[in-house]
Amino acid sequence: MRPLKPTIIACLAVAAACPLPAQAQGGGEAPPGGTQTPPPIAPELRVERPGGKPLVREGQVNRELLGGTWYFRQDDGFVGEQERWFDQDDLAGWSEITVPHNWNATDTTFNRSSIGWYRKEFTLPRSPKKARHFWKLRFEGNNYRSEVWLNGKQLGLFTGYFPFEVLLSNLRKGRKTLVVEVSSLRSNTDLTHWRPAAFNGYGTGGWWNFGGILREVYVRRVDTVDVEHVSALPRLARAGGPAKVEVRTTLRNFTKKDRDVALIVALDGERVKLDPETVPAMGRRELRTRVTIERPRLWAPRAPRLYGMSVSAMTGRELRGTYRLSFGVRKIETRPGGIIRLNGKRLNLKGASIHEDDLQEGGALSQATRTLLLNRLKSLGATITRSHYPLHPAFVEALDCAGIMYWVDAPV
Repeated sequence: MRPLKPTIIACLAVAAACPLPAQAQGGGEAPPGGTQTPPPIAPELRVERPGGKPLVREGQVNRELLGGTWYFRQDDGFVGEQERWFDQDDLAGWSEITVPHNWNATDTTFNRSSIGWYRKEFTLPRSPKKARHFWKLRFEGNNYRSEVWLNGKQLGLFTGYFPFEVLLSNLRKGRKTLVVEVSSLRSNTDLTHWRPAAFNGYGTGGWWNFGGILREVYVRRVDTVDVEHVSALPRLARAGGPAKVEVRTTLRNFTKKDRDVALIVALDGERVKLDPETVPAMGRRELRTRVTIERPRLWAPRAPRLYGMSVSAMTGRELRGTYRLSFGVRKIETRPGGIIRLNGKRLNLKGASIHEDDLQEGGALSQATRTLLLNRLKSLGATITRSHYPLHPAFVEALDCAGIMYWVDAPV
């Protein structure tokens, strides 16, 4: 992931002003009249299994946190790819950290954009013989560009604040080495932080340019057919009437044969099994269905009534995967004069804006910090909050449960 063209000249200037890592400078020579500085001791290599429940309720039920011990290496000199840090055998130059992680969380002066490398050593449970299992990795949010390697092989390049998933190929028995290069460098064509910055050309915007793996990483097993995503879209013709919920399910078939997949939709204590539909070999298909709630419990500020739903995929008699989510039913209308009505009543909102921005944690907020912010909103009597960009999914779920409406002002 090389620096973008608009930043090359500025980056060269920075390289002169900011010392490169010792191995890039030939740091083995002792300074005149001094003694040679010993290289830092490499951390202990720990190989761990995924474990721990996800912080976000919505998603596949078999997700596991890829937490524990990670390793980090700063790359202000942009030499990591040339020196092949993505397939380095030892941990020389790396430091032990945990993820989420924000490398410039406490940089309140320069707002430096740069490149950081992350590494995780892990193992996966063995699959039974003849099982057709695949593995996926999910990043809830990195900033800003991410390049992913597994066992030295590149898996993909991803851009933006939103969650993304990676299919783990090049799997081998035993220890696996995951390496993620994250760059917060920008160009003048990026939607945010495109304004000239003193450090490397571009990187200044309307909020701080936090760099790193800012949210959790999950891993999950896929049993031939993946329930990639489910959305529930409730619609009310009028407050007090029935709600028609459109359920959209995205399935992905990882096998080389077409698969007939039946969905089971569970909502509010009732289960409906749908007729099988074909998902093409090595392909995706979105299936849609509607369920009706005759007398819905309506969601409103300070009265946050939510429905839980799960969607399971089956081939024959085999359960392949389950996705769960929750949603509220509400009727929002506008009237002349800028009046907004919720569930037939005029809406009177008050609240405060939120940034994922902490003096110690930067943009990698902990669950404790999110709880603190939520409690501050509650103490204000807030019925709405706003952010520039999509907040952590666990934060959005907490707002929904607390009866606080959420307005995201995405920069597009």
